Amino acid sequence: MVKSMLRSLRAFRTSASGGIAGRSLSTLFPPIQASILADCIRRSRLLLVAFLLATVLSSLCTIAGPLLFAHAISQVTAGTATTPGLLGTFVLFASTVAGTRVLQNLKGLLCNRLDQAVRNESNKVALSALLDARSAIFIVNNPAAITTLVHNLLRSNSIYVQVLLMMVLAGAADILVAFLAITGYVSGTVAMFVLAYGVIEVWLTFRGNAATRQSLQAAQDRSVEGANLFGNVLGNIVTIRAFRGRRWISGLYDRCCDDVQHQWNRFYGVQIRYTSLQALLLGVQYASILAILVLTLNGPDLVSQLVMVSMVLLLLNQPFELIAYSLRECVVARGLVRPLQDQLDKYRRADAVTATLPLPGEGPPDFELSSLAFGYDAGRKVLDGLSARFRPRNLNFIVGPSGAGKSTLLQILLRLNESYEGEVRVDGTELRAIDEHAYLSAVGYVPQDSLLMNMSIRDNVSFGRDCSDAEILESLSLVRLDEKLQQLAEGMDFVIGERGQLLSGGERQRLAIARALVARPKILILDEASSALDEATERSIFKAIRMIAGRTTVIAVTHRVGVIEPQDHVLDLGATATQQDDSLRA
Repeated sequence: MVKSMLRSLRAFRTSASGGIAGRSLSTLFPPIQASILADCIRRSRLLLVAFLLATVLSSLCTIAGPLLFAHAISQVTAGTATTPGLLGTFVLFASTVAGTRVLQNLKGLLCNRLDQAVRNESNKVALSALLDARSAIFIVNNPAAITTLVHNLLRSNSIYVQVLLMMVLAGAADILVAFLAITGYVSGTVAMFVLAYGVIEVWLTFRGNAATRQSLQAAQDRSVEGANLFGNVLGNIVTIRAFRGRRWISGLYDRCCDDVQHQWNRFYGVQIRYTSLQALLLGVQYASILAILVLTLNGPDLVSQLVMVSMVLLLLNQPFELIAYSLRECVVARGLVRPLQDQLDKYRRADAVTATLPLPGEGPPDFELSSLAFGYDAGRKVLDGLSARFRPRNLNFIVGPSGAGKSTLLQILLRLNESYEGEVRVDGTELRAIDEHAYLSAVGYVPQDSLLMNMSIRDNVSFGRDCSDAEILESLSLVRLDEKLQQLAEGMDFVIGERGQLLSGGERQRLAIARALVARPKILILDEASSALDEATERSIFKAIRMIAGRTTVIAVTHRVGVIEPQDHVLDLGATATQQDDSLRA
């Protein structure tokens, strides 16, 4: 059984890479989930074997109890019972009850162990998938929505683990053992009657799942929209208060929550109708089987077999009910992960042309943009037919109004977005054909809001790279943070606090620039990196940057035209194509 499961999940894992087989298997598990489950079960083979052994033993103990009890009743009614025999039988009965409890606890621990492994793998795979996705995924989904999508993946995988182990495998083992017991000790007719009940119950569950699929999808979609709205509120609470927008925002969120609740009510309403039919079916099953026994049996066997069948039916019906419940949960689990998979599919990064070529040349490269175009939505281009050139030795500034495409252009240059039209050539080689690691190793980048961690100044500058203290100190001196170090008793060991809260805004931005400069990059990309600096500090930092421009191609987005000097190259995204060419030739 374990080998069969592993073969299936290996196939599910293969589905993530596409192909005919992959497309057919992805109807069972979305690709991201198939990969996670396959990897975890492959690494947990021994744990699964232990769980299967505990499951089989637990099923045997569970069924042995009613058989022993019925045997004791049969001896009593037949008048053949002895006190030692009854005591021995009841000791064995008590042992099976205790053994069942121990084995059930063991199964729970093993299941939780696998669930934890799946949870850890889910976090790693989800983070990797999001990092590999196009940056547009973070434009249409804020951090709260992304967190909700990943949390839903974790919930979905936990449901599948519980369903696979505690319900499906355990239920199948219980059904098999109980079916054999009824067939051997009562009658095959009764056993087939019970089996028919189970088949009908599972069929009703499938029907209920099909009837509720649309409501479930609508509820999940609206939940993600609500998470996006909630995240926007948390990120803009000051603005909401300043514009007295609390009532408006609350109304929007209330309507979203009401829509979600309405869809869930529809989902559970249909499920309740189908579970009511299953309950009616259960009553019919009990009445029919007990009537069959009364009509076909007589004498002392009737009492013992009525006792045994009643107890076994309780045990046998429960696995069928658990399997039916599992099928309903699987629909919920698939609905939970579907929005994340949809987003990953929608914003999957385009494969590079070859992506194996080294970064051309030894010195700072020359960038040439030819007919560059990109749009997040069909029919609306953020960049459309852009042609430009960035050279080393002088600073290259990108200016333009909000929405002109400055951030989009930087994302392309940073290899965060490779689905553009046209060409970006680096010393004559198309950017997408250059090995990504080789290219990014030569890039220094300073965003508007840099990631600063609650670690030392040294760690925040080196950022995991192998940098000497002398190199770190040199980069800190270029941005005029050497004076700050002299004021700190800990020097470069000073811990700057979460998000750099123990530094001023200007110091945080200078620290981010030092991080970009410490590795002596061939390409330096600045996204309004001096926006938090005073004018004097800004001039001094750009003076230092101009000093290294001979060995670095500097591309900077800015809204402060005061930092631009006559010898600099300027790309104005708000101008026409002709004006852009004229400005570059200036």
